[in-house]
Amino acid sequence: MIDYIVQFLLLMLIMIEATLIFSYYSHPKMPANIIGYAPYVIGKDDNVLNLQKGDLMIAKIPNRIAKKDDVVCYRDRETIGMGKVIETSKEWCHIENRSQRIYISHHQVIGIKTGKIPYAGKIFIFITSHMEWLLVGCTVAMAPDIYRYYRHKKSLIYKENKKEERV
Repeated sequence: MIDYIVQFLLLMLIMIEATLIFSYYSHPKMPANIIGYAPYVIGKDDNVLNLQKGDLMIAKIPNRIAKKDDVVCYRDRETIGMGKVIETSKEWCHIENRSQRIYISHHQVIGIKTGKIPYAGKIFIFITSHMEWLLVGCTVAMAPDIYRYYRHKKSLIYKENKKEERV
């Protein structure tokens, strides 16, 4: 029973990773997302944003203008930054992050924080860096089930052929 649960969890994580990879390559200008929610792995502790290294921040692709005290992800040239909105107007946001305060336009905001999962970012990094080994492991773990399925299917076909020969 436990092996089925582990197989299911591994397959779900691999499906999530595959969906994110497909999303990234199909829309390179947008962050990789699943149904409008994008995961961001936190690389360094950030006291301003109340995030620790290894956390997984979930951000919704914005359909509204960021408000004061929202934690946002923004695109600054080729990099992605995170910050807390201090002040906002119709055209810009004043953002504070661990090292500076900057002004960005609302078009640069690519995500607004909806939640976080502590230390789950480390799991995503592990899966991304070991994807081929996880696929091999899942295949090996599922091999007995696959063998039983095809053996049972073969015996059913054999029984049907025997019935047809009798008739």
